[in-house]
Formats: sequence, C-alpha cells, structure tokens
Amino acid sequence: METPLCSICLENDDILCNGCRAKLEDGDITQEEVELSRLLTDLAGRIENLEDVEIKHAIPTADALVIVTAEGDGPKVVGRNGRVVKKIAERFDKSIRVVEDTGDPHEVVEKLLAPVEYKGINTVYKPDGEERKIVVDEQQKPRVPFTEDEFEDLVERLTDEHLNLSFE
Repeated sequence: METPLCSICLENDDILCNGCRAKLEDGDITQEEVELSRLLTDLAGRIENLEDVEIKHAIPTADALVIVTAEGDGPKVVGRNGRVVKKIAERFDKSIRVVEDTGDPHEVVEKLLAPVEYKGINTVYKPDGEERKIVVDEQQKPRVPFTEDEFEDLVERLTDEHLNLSFE
C-alpha cells in the first residue's frame, strides 16, 4: 500500500517520524491522511485488495472526507458491498467520497456528488469571459455534503479547472 506516510509511521500509532511530522506541520499532509493511512494499513492485513492501493490525499470538509486514490484504486477503497468505506465512515463520522486521480472533471464531479446526479456542465458566456457551472436539481441540495465553496475548491484542486456549483 502506498500512502502519504512512510512505512515506519504507518506501523506506529503513537508518533510520527521527523519527516512525516514536518509534512504535517507544513500542511503537505493532513491529520485525516495520517489516520486514514493507518486505518487502511490495518485493514489491508485482513482485506487482500487493499494491499496494492495508492492513497494520494484525504481532503476533509465540514461534512465529508474526500479520499483521492490512484486511477483504478477507487473500487478497492470502497470494498465489496462498501465494506471498507463503511469502516472509514465509522472512524471519521463523516460522509466519504472516493475519487480517482484522473483529472477528468466529469468523473470527479460525478464521484463527489454521488448518489446525486447532476443535470449537466453548462458554459455561461459573460462580457468578462466564460464560466462553467455544474447544474444540480434544487431538491437534491440537502443530499450534497459540500457547500458551494467547498465543492468548487475540491474540483479545482483535483482537476485544475474552476467549475461553479449551481442549484436550479
């Protein structure tokens, strides 16, 4: 398993080595990444498919934890019948979204919003340029675990594209 932590820190639940501690203090890794890495390492001993998973990031928001994996590793982190992701949700007491690091805005948006479906990605032309927005049915707003700002920041971080979230 490949995680943001070194192998020594993955095995030790109490402390971090100087390198990993410096990454945490500098903001290169989050406390959630530390906890998630250790939890998944523990689960990998019992769940075979987790052994070759690459966790790139764990991005916390107010109501959700977004787990970014290497391409193709998302289903392994979810697990059969959601077994792994349920354990993660129990540990963090948040909604969990697993997103593969593909850079594809459509795929990232779909994974972040699931099970909510979006109507489309529209381009709005304005005098000062164009703007792209994700349109979601207004009735689905309570099911989206992100604020508009959190969602837009996540999409930009994961795809390098700015997309606005709009409920209509």
